[in-house]
Amino acid sequence: MYAFLLAIGVRHARDLYTLVWAFAISCGILVLFSVFVFDLSAAGQTTRLAEMYTYDSNDLGVILMIGYL
Repeated sequence: MYAFLLAIGVRHARDLYTLVWAFAISCGILVLFSVFVFDLSAAGQTTRLAEMYTYDSNDLGVILMIGYL
């Protein structure tokens, strides 16, 4: 459903250009959050849960691999 709505929403090349840059910028923000807010260097799973973050490094990896391609 999301892919269908995305395909309908892109009417001109400028719309696609804007969507691609928005995704690239959001990947950069996600990287900054993962380093400074989610604290990737913290040891153990309980540290992440103690701060009440619902962050998962596997989710970050999948999103950034899509952004890299």
